Amino acid sequence: MIGRLALVMGLSTAAAGCNQVFGLDPTVAAPGGDDVIDVDLDLDGIPDDRDSCLAAAADLTQDEDYDGLPNGDDPCPLDDTTQAPLDTDSDGVTDLCDPFPSHGDTKRCAMMFNNPDLTMRLWHESDGLMKWGTTAGDLHTVDGQGVTNIASTIRIDGSAQPTYDVSMIANASSAAFYTVRVWARASDPATPNDVGCELAGDANHVRVAVVLGDGRDFGARTLVGTPFPVGIGLRIRMSVGPDALSPNMRCSFAWEFQRHTVTAPLVLPVGEVGFGTEDTQVSITGLVVYDRDDVQPYP
Repeated sequence: MIGRLALVMGLSTAAAGCNQVFGLDPTVAAPGGDDVIDVDLDLDGIPDDRDSCLAAAADLTQDEDYDGLPNGDDPCPLDDTTQAPLDTDSDGVTDLCDPFPSHGDTKRCAMMFNNPDLTMRLWHESDGLMKWGTTAGDLHTVDGQGVTNIASTIRIDGSAQPTYDVSMIANASSAAFYTVRVWARASDPATPNDVGCELAGDANHVRVAVVLGDGRDFGARTLVGTPFPVGIGLRIRMSVGPDALSPNMRCSFAWEFQRHTVTAPLVLPVGEVGFGTEDTQVSITGLVVYDRDDVQPYP
């Protein structure tokens, strides 16, 4: 996989909203005077240096949750919104998938990894080891041994309050202790300023926590007698509180009918979003980015 591209995955139908939220470095063809040809990886007619929501056509037109709404038009691409019409804050995002149902959120970007070629252009292994691969519909670890991180260049402004909603399937490689993480990376390689949401455990317990890049964790809770949820659908949400009264970072974990949330007095750093695993086979099947509707846009 190639190196970093200063782009954001998402839907072209919401490109204008995305462009107001994320700050991006331009990605253009080599200088050539008046003969410069703009790069447009997703072929949506918007040059990449002005397209902050980059997605393959399949990501827009397919219906990930089978609710009759294509991903590009669905405010909740990972949830069957026809079964949950309640929208408490009238923000257009139904309560089933709304990170903050009483505050106001807007779907900014979504990626379901339906175009393997585009996925490989946008994502790379931050540790330099070729341990990740892609097929139509997922981004997956090639082997689950050791610690692996993968990062994209979704940029997070310090004043923004994003929520990253990640769907995945995790399978343990052994009976030993294993983990799954969603990182907000301030740099590559990791530093103590990087923060993330971690789900870790074995056959006897699960630990959920907000973690830092140097191994420290906050708000950790251990669920004794609850095995690590492997081989099933898993959701991890990484959020920032909706207002100045609750600026804490929030990690929410959901599998089957279990839901657990931990918080910590941290904020998401400017940097990248990515995934990490240890002794775990992981397939990332969806990424949706939401943002508070009352946050001053970036730039």
